[in-house]
Amino acid sequence: SEVTVSPDGTTTEEFRELYTDSDVERIGTSLTKFDGSVHSEYTQGEPGEDPEWDIVSDRNYDGSGSAVWTYSDGTVCDLVFRTNGNCTYTCDNGQDGDC
Repeated sequence: SEVTVSPDGTTTEEFRELYTDSDVERIGTSLTKFDGSVHSEYTQGEPGEDPEWDIVSDRNYDGSGSAVWTYSDGTVCDLVFRTNGNCTYTCDNGQDGDC
């Protein structure tokens, strides 16, 4: 990844993450603000294949926040993160549950 640090204390990162234990690749950007909150936009899928998900995420320093995951078939899922580490999701196709 490449990280750029701004004079106001924010960092912008362009990244490629490869998780070989789960065969997942993430490619995108994240902006970390001075208060510790992070805004990320990235794709996720199998390495070398078309991405399965487009993801936009906003997380606070305490771990809380939200995300929107858009699947390659157009399904949209809204995720909510809580400070205790719990996560729930609701999709426009009727699916919902714990992350």
